[in-house]
This record gives sequence, structure tokens and C-alpha cells, in this order.
Amino acid sequence: MKATIIERRAELLRLYTGLPWRKALLRVEAAAPGSLLIPQPDDDQLLLESRVVAALAWRQIATVHPWGKYVDLRPDRLAIRFETDVAGRRDAEETQPLNLAKVLMPRADEYGEITGVPGARTHVENGQVLLRMFGTTASITLLGLDPDEWQQAVDAQDHEMSTCGRTPCHRDRPERWHPAERPYRRPSRRGAAASAWLTGGLLRRVGLFRCLGVPSGPSPRSPPTSSTQF
Repeated sequence: MKATIIERRAELLRLYTGLPWRKALLRVEAAAPGSLLIPQPDDDQLLLESRVVAALAWRQIATVHPWGKYVDLRPDRLAIRFETDVAGRRDAEETQPLNLAKVLMPRADEYGEITGVPGARTHVENGQVLLRMFGTTASITLLGLDPDEWQQAVDAQDHEMSTCGRTPCHRDRPERWHPAERPYRRPSRRGAAASAWLTGGLLRRVGLFRCLGVPSGPSPRSPPTSSTQF
């Protein structure tokens, strides 16, 4: 059992976010007394985080942590640590960067329907891949990705999706909204913005639900079971 208030708060933060213990302790020690363990983001940041959760929800790749191993929180930004090596993947060609480039980057079909995160643009900053929502200060850092591999993955997915009739919005209009993305700008999508507190809040507490349906091995005293951890 943790002995001090700071250690107990750090343990709670570790459980919420999945942060390694040492990182969680440093975050709590640096925080103002009485501050929230899970800082509340502004509306733009919350909307971006909710859209990223939706994009990551149905990843077709074998990974232990589909929403990331842990998240590192700030009021105005968030970082997600992804696995560098995808364990036990069925398709050896399906890498973490390729899959993330597929599900996160916005692409439009011939009817104007968007896959990925509308308004998302990425660039490399301080050796890390940074995803921003165009026209806002909202950002998410994608930790665990090599910048060169990320760009190669985006190029490869853009090429593949183009052959399927999908237009990469981020490539056609890198500095402004693509026409297909405009309906997703706030405040026109009020329904999505109103529910963002739930999905965005889940991402900020990824440690509570990141291991879904992980099978547990049989123990000598019990028959084989499958457990779900929340």
C-alpha cells in the first residue's frame, strides 16, 4: 500500500492512464496541490480525442493495446504510447504505422463520406509524430512511431486508398479543410461535440479498459475461462 498522499495519487493516475509508475509519480509531484488527476481539456481537444477513439475502435490488427499502452495527459494536449512491435499479427505486412495511417488519416469516397479523423493533419516535431486538428490548437502526439516509417506508411496507404476511389483529404488540402471535411467542422456537428466528453474521457482513462477480452490461462484450481478486464 502506498504510504503518502502523493504516492496514492500517483497510483490512481497509473491505474487511470496506464502510465509507468515512475512517470505517474513525477506527474503528481509536479502538479499543483489539489489539481485534477485527469485534467479537463478544452472543447477542440476533447473533440479531437473523441474522434481518435472512434477511429481506433475497430482496428483490424492484432495488438494487445489498440488504444495505446498508456496516455500522458496535459490540459491542452495528449500523448498516446503505441506498441512498436505488434505481437502475433496475422499479416506480417500489417505494421503499427501502416494500420494507424489507415485509420487516422482522413480520406473521402466518391459520395463524400469520410474515414479517419476529419481535419486531422500530421507533421514531425522534435522527432515525434504530432497529429493536429486543422484550424485549432488541439493535438495528440503518437509516441512509439518512427517519423520516417510513419511518412512511408501514410504514402503507402494514400496510394492504396486512391486505387479504391478514396481521396486523401490531408494531401489534397494540407493547409485547409477539404470540401468533404467541412460538414465536420464545429459547431455544425453539435451532436458529436455534445457526446465528446464520453469518448474523449475514455481515452484519458485508457488504463481502465485497455485489456478487453484477454483470455486467461487455466489455473490448477479452476477450469479454463476467458476474462475481461475493465
